Amino acid sequence: MDSHSFSHRVARYLLAHPWQVTLMLVLIVGGAVAILPRLKIQAGVSPFLDPTSPEYRIRDRVDAKFGTDDLLFIQIEGRDPFSHAGLTLVRELGQSIEAMVVFDESGASVPPVDDIDSLTTARILEGSDLSFRTLLLVPALIPSDGAALEAIREQAYKNPIIRQNLLSTDGKSTALIARLIKTLDDDGRAATVHHLRTLLHEVSTRNPGVRFALTGESVLRTDTATYVQSDLARFTPVLLALTALSLWVFARRLRGVLLTLINVGVSYVLGLGLLTATGGSLNNLSTMLPPVMMVLSVATIIHFLAELAKNRVTLGEERAGEATLAELLYPVFVCSLTTAVGFGSISASNIPAMQDFGIAAGLSVMVSFVASFCLAALALRLAPLDAWVSPKSAAVSERLDLLVSRYHGLVLKHPKKLLALGVVLVVASIAAIPFIVVDMKVIENFHADTPVRNETDRFEAAFGGTNLLVVSVESQENGRFLEPDALARLEVVERFMRDELQIPVVTSINTHLKLMHRAFFNEDPAYDRLPARREEIAQLMLIGGDPRLSQFVDESRRWVRLVARTHEPSSAAILKKFQALDRVLAEQFPASAGFRSESTGHSRLWAVTVTQIISSQLTTFGLSLLLIFGPILLMFRSWVAMLFTIPSNLFPIAVVLGIMGWFGIHLDLATTMIASITLGIAVDDTIHFVTHMRTRLAAHDDLETALRETLGMKGAG
Repeated sequence: MDSHSFSHRVARYLLAHPWQVTLMLVLIVGGAVAILPRLKIQAGVSPFLDPTSPEYRIRDRVDAKFGTDDLLFIQIEGRDPFSHAGLTLVRELGQSIEAMVVFDESGASVPPVDDIDSLTTARILEGSDLSFRTLLLVPALIPSDGAALEAIREQAYKNPIIRQNLLSTDGKSTALIARLIKTLDDDGRAATVHHLRTLLHEVSTRNPGVRFALTGESVLRTDTATYVQSDLARFTPVLLALTALSLWVFARRLRGVLLTLINVGVSYVLGLGLLTATGGSLNNLSTMLPPVMMVLSVATIIHFLAELAKNRVTLGEERAGEATLAELLYPVFVCSLTTAVGFGSISASNIPAMQDFGIAAGLSVMVSFVASFCLAALALRLAPLDAWVSPKSAAVSERLDLLVSRYHGLVLKHPKKLLALGVVLVVASIAAIPFIVVDMKVIENFHADTPVRNETDRFEAAFGGTNLLVVSVESQENGRFLEPDALARLEVVERFMRDELQIPVVTSINTHLKLMHRAFFNEDPAYDRLPARREEIAQLMLIGGDPRLSQFVDESRRWVRLVARTHEPSSAAILKKFQALDRVLAEQFPASAGFRSESTGHSRLWAVTVTQIISSQLTTFGLSLLLIFGPILLMFRSWVAMLFTIPSNLFPIAVVLGIMGWFGIHLDLATTMIASITLGIAVDDTIHFVTHMRTRLAAHDDLETALRETLGMKGAG
């Protein structure tokens, strides 16, 4: 079928049946609006985690045994930690946090905190005559006299678990660490963070001079989502305002501006509606969908207005409307199809958020194509052409014609020089691509003056890091970690983490055993070491007494867990630490000896996920690059024409990636979509240009004339 005659038949149908077109538009938009209330907002990282990945399964298995590594850290400043008022504040704050209630993933109302570690919940050992007992560091009745408070301070500094975790390096502030329950979803974590912030504000109001810092993975996740949604809410009106201003300068008609803004709104609603219909959620990736749809919808209407203005001059009032719709129908359809295919290829990823985004974006582009042409046809029926774009608009201005003419002359006069310049830019860009670093620093997504950035920096400067590295070592033999050699192997791992990985805070069953051993022998410093015999280790663990031991060793004494904290913000650097740790674990706990050793934790899961997302995006980008040229080949029915479009599409992508390499811009979750979006925009422009160029060549059989007319028509849009 001749695409030209088919396009004119569709254009005539759209113009001849306004009520049917209106009904179609109402059904499309109405369906999207009706489903919008069901759109889920996920404020964390769950949509990005692949539950089938080995890292995810390992993390879940270890968490199920020992509890999660999802911790909230609260720094309390402005009051002596070991004063009566300071300890009272810590205790009351902990009790208030324990009284909080949120909804978990099943919708049940639950306390979000599993346990709290603070000066008033910490335990110490009191040794006497080859035994010891476990006591609270701070008694139920908080003392007021200086001697008793000083004794508490001394006991705290003697205990490395308390000193490293709950006291700042200068001793002027203390920390409260809350462990969240396992059944919280992202919404539950976000609600917990919001409740906690409200509580801390109320407490600081009642206690002048006291200052709090709240941080932790859940805090960063919650604030990232909040800032993304806030930025989107601010960005959308600004984009619309700039679009309206640009269109006014371009079309010089208020109705033309309104038509574009209506089309933007329709595309916005369709994008979110189809995201809902396909089971997706609004998350840190899918918030890109509305802006992308807005940009694509604006491009369609600008092409429509630009060609409408040109055709009105050359074809007259009666023929311009149908001719414009017919001329644009086929190339815009192919543009939409190639863009949809490109976005759809993203759904090949294993990352749930990328699957949802790819499917929703691909469908949205095609449905928005239909909606845009319905709106354009209705506009032509509602008012004369002059109402939508002025005869004196930029699209038909003499100044633009002059600029196009000069550019046309430059191209014809210096084709080799322009080609050489393009080659130089591409080569320079390709040379910089290997310098692109795949990395993500979540904390650096926040400006230096944001509360979450300030509070995280303050906490980490005083206490070390908030990123957890978790080690799990499991033996096939019950009681294996009552053996001195197994504990000695674990000690080697701990020393490696402190000395080689520069991790300041490392806690394990060995930390507890050394304290118990010293207490057992009346606090003799000579016994601040691991026991030498199995019987001694078994006896100490039997006496035990600290319920937190269950976070580091199981009841059968065959499975242990080690927890370390680092301030390293870089996902790439964190992953390197884990990989180095894996090598040491393999040496100390080989599978051949009956051990199963793994390093895990949310920080590893996230670092691996970032790498997978970026590599997946690069893979799907290559796939989309191959797929989108299929529709182009079908459209032009020429291998030469299809091959001609490749350089113009790859050029902007190479330059963008080259800029990232030369200027040290990391490839992360925010920038990984740049190549795909750039490709989508470049392909659209290429298709419009080549399509019009071919029609002008057919009309004139003269390259220079065809090029000049194509630049004149497409240069404005």
